[in-house]
Amino acid sequence: MVRIRLDLSQEEFARKLGVSTSFYTKLEQGYANPGMKTLEKFYRVGVNVNFLLSGEPPMLLNELIECLKECGEKKFFEKSKFNK
Repeated sequence: MVRIRLDLSQEEFARKLGVSTSFYTKLEQGYANPGMKTLEKFYRVGVNVNFLLSGEPPMLLNELIECLKECGEKKFFEKSKFNK
């Protein structure tokens, strides 16, 4: 979902992350799981790692920042699944 949202091919996104295309393809297909170093690479290119791990939006860090600016931190965390 992230790659498609960024309008990148698997090869382009793998290159942006600094991983091989074959490894990235395995991640995308669910045949491999990202380790901490790979999660850090996603973070460094602007992906919200929480989205990767939980599926909870926002998908991209810039969207998270915008949400916090618009909604205020309190409103954002009130909607969090942790406050149920």
